[in-house]
Amino acid sequence: MPSPEHFKFHYEIMLGVKLKTERIVTSAPDGGGDPCCFEYTILK
Repeated sequence: MPSPEHFKFHYEIMLGVKLKTERIVTSAPDGGGDPCCFEYTILK
């Protein structure tokens, strides 16, 4: 399963902001085939 921190790292670079992981909405093993979905909050 991809880590939310791995995605966060790339999003922070692409967006030029700091993010905080709020929650994991779905992940590959428990999503039943749905894509991974994470919620982030913009800090700065």
